[in-house]
Amino acid sequence: MEDRELTVGQARAVAIIRAKHPHATLTFHERSWGYILEVRMPAPSGRVRTIALARFQADGAIVPDQRVPFAA
Repeated sequence: MEDRELTVGQARAVAIIRAKHPHATLTFHERSWGYILEVRMPAPSGRVRTIALARFQADGAIVPDQRVPFAA
């Protein structure tokens, strides 16, 4: 894949997430259209949970995670 960098806005979003969740692990998953940011934190039970996802597109857009509606 080609080398890409985060835009200033995307880097600010990462800094805000890091400030809100200082003990969380941030993992970037590179895709052909940009990156997926996965924010994981340990739960009280000891297992690790994903607490947020964000889509960072190559054009600089940031698309936050959304709830998935249940089927009717």
